[in-house]
Order: sequence, then structure tokens, then C-alpha cells
Amino acid sequence: MGIFDKFKNKKDDDSTDDKKSAVVSKPVKEETKAKIEPKIKSENKVEDVVAHETETVSKTGAKENLFGVLVRPIVTEKSSMLGALNQYAFLVSADANKIQVARAVKEKYGVTPSRVNILNKSGRKVRYGKTYGRTSDTRKAIVFLPEGKSITIYEGI
Repeated sequence: MGIFDKFKNKKDDDSTDDKKSAVVSKPVKEETKAKIEPKIKSENKVEDVVAHETETVSKTGAKENLFGVLVRPIVTEKSSMLGALNQYAFLVSADANKIQVARAVKEKYGVTPSRVNILNKSGRKVRYGKTYGRTSDTRKAIVFLPEGKSITIYEGI
């Protein structure tokens, strides 16, 4: 039975290695509030400022990364006409929802939107010579701002 003992000893060695390599980790505390850093103004008033601009804390306490939510503003003739009505169009990531878009606009532009509409635009079929293909699917967000608020999107265009 020497052949079977060889396999048996190998199993025993593997199990002892697992015990040695297993690291006991401490439970991680979930932060329910964002890290707040005091910022002193010239008039000696203290203002609370959120430490990380791209991370917000949701109601459940989980940090949410809003870095890739807003891809770019859509600058067309139609979207510039919407700007007169306090509506702005953005190209957003494919998995972004209305809440994330509203938080990203508030974080980037400092204005809380009153409403957000999202629409999906499917890609169209194209042909390059003999080759057929499709353009990418896109997702747009129309952001409605309250009366008197505006965003400066068209700088440098």
C-alpha cells in the first residue's frame, strides 16, 4: 500500500500548508459617512468639505465612484436650444442610472438637478466597402435644472 500512502501524505501536506497560509483578517468597518476635512476661510469660519470629489456615500453607507458616469456633454444645435430651457444633454456610461447622473452633475458642476431623463440609442448598421458592421450603442441623459440655475458647458468651443 505504499502507492496510496504517497497520495495520502500529499493530501496531509496540502492541508497543513493551507492552515499555515491562511491569514486571519479583522472585520472591516464600513464607513457610513464621508471623510470630512475642515477648511478655514479668511473670515475664520469653518466649512465642511468632502475629502474625495469622485466618491460619495449612498444611504446604505457604501462608497460610490462617480468618475466615469458623465462621459461628455453633447454639443449640438438641438442640445444648445435645450440650454435655453435649463436642460442639458450628456453622454453617460452604459450602466449609469438617474440617481448616479444627478449626483455626478451635482458633484462636477455644483448644481442639483430637479429631474433627469435617460434614453438609450441603439447603434445603426453601417457598411465600409464589402464589410458590414454596427456603430456603438449610446446612452444619453437630459438633465433638468431648477429656475435660475445654469451650467457653463460651452466654454472653449
